[in-house]
Amino acid sequence: MERVVWSQKQDIGPSPRMHHALAYDQARRRVVLFGGDLLDGASAGDTWEWDGQYWTQAADTGPSPRSGHGLAFDAKDAKVVLFGGASSSGQLHGDTWQWDGSGWTQVADTGPSARMATAVAYDATRSRLVLFGGEEAASALQGDTWEWDGQGWVQVEDTGPAARRHHAMAFDPVTNTSVLFGGDLGSGPARDTWEWGGTSWTKVREIGPGPAAAAAAAFDGNAILLFGGSSLGGAVYGDTWEWYAADWTQRQDIGPHARWGHALAWDSDRAAVVLFGGLAAASRSAAGPADLLGDTWEARAAAVPPISALRFVPNPVLVGSTTELFVDLARPAPAEGVAVSIFAPWAPRPISTITVQPGTTTGQMNFVPPSGTTPGDYVVKARAGASLVTSTLRIVPKLVSFKLIPDGVSPGGGVIRIEVGVDQPSSSTVNVDVFSDFGWRSSVAIPAGSLTGFANPMMPPSPFGGLFGITGSTTIRHSAALDGVVLTANLRYQ
Repeated sequence: MERVVWSQKQDIGPSPRMHHALAYDQARRRVVLFGGDLLDGASAGDTWEWDGQYWTQAADTGPSPRSGHGLAFDAKDAKVVLFGGASSSGQLHGDTWQWDGSGWTQVADTGPSARMATAVAYDATRSRLVLFGGEEAASALQGDTWEWDGQGWVQVEDTGPAARRHHAMAFDPVTNTSVLFGGDLGSGPARDTWEWGGTSWTKVREIGPGPAAAAAAAFDGNAILLFGGSSLGGAVYGDTWEWYAADWTQRQDIGPHARWGHALAWDSDRAAVVLFGGLAAASRSAAGPADLLGDTWEARAAAVPPISALRFVPNPVLVGSTTELFVDLARPAPAEGVAVSIFAPWAPRPISTITVQPGTTTGQMNFVPPSGTTPGDYVVKARAGASLVTSTLRIVPKLVSFKLIPDGVSPGGGVIRIEVGVDQPSSSTVNVDVFSDFGWRSSVAIPAGSLTGFANPMMPPSPFGGLFGITGSTTIRHSAALDGVVLTANLRYQ
């Protein structure tokens, strides 16, 4: 996670432009580019494809020339989907198109209102395109959320992030959330970060990259990569950030020239983020011919070995006790080691980081649930790069009572009542192991939310037949055990 390496690929291909859109066509293994603002009073309506070495113009017909549109690959239908945008004259569009590798087909003219400067990402978990915000006529900013299921658009939310335009959004397949950053609020640029999981927006961060509009984001194989943007006040950014483990980390400032209005796409087959174009000047009015960019760059994040297992030793544990958490990698950590972020349900951000040392496959830490944690099952997550593994820690209450009622049976056996009790209720059923010195075994369940549990088992006949004659004793010891706490009681055969 410490390295993101940029490399310039070529500066020939599509003409220089800004506010165009890129999407990776997984079915045909091409990055698709459409449209953009040419800054000469015209918008582009051409379609290009990048195969990792060369740009090829694939079409010059389809959607009308435009900029500020949204573009994403719909894996369910194996087509690239385009929505909205604006012509060079300012006409706003609300049409939806699909690209199948051969041509464009208009598939809808209803859905979100006509707009530009919107953002679209494909939620691979729920097979939906997610669209947020943008600018309607008369510069009216929007804060609505829509989803495209391949058949039509459905508005799913009208609350969440403030209305904005020129924001950045990308889907994180590890956390299964669409991540939104920044944008132009009308009063200035934003720097807030939000996540959409399919039901509601959650604001997760207020710090990280500086306030920026017209930055671009894409998943980079490990995290969400964010590059560039404008402060809308003169500053143009050329820094690279990653959104990982609920936090932003600045990676490096060596790479493409500072710019805004560019576009990114994640080529999953070649494990590269592709960047094209953008504007290097602080504003359109201040731009010269050399400020509109037509260069192509690729970024690659350092490969992180996947997590093969997350385990607690011991598990379960008594409430208030400490256990060891172990993280196992599928292969040895590289020279810089691997930082594994640990998430627990009682905190929205990572509670700790386990570092797996270079050349090793396992890291560990003392895991101490916070004071006041009640008994129950807790799902703990570990993330390293694009790998996310979960494990359930069971925290059990302390066993405080164990009774056999009655405390005696005939030599031929009989039914008795076994009662067990704990010091506090659990959110899940607790099973107490009950056994005798002569090998008989059973269990008693304490229901969720209860302090006691009971069972009425048939006790077996005396193992010695009749009364005991070996030691003169008429009792056999029985034990109840729960995570290291053992209580005993005697049962008489008489």
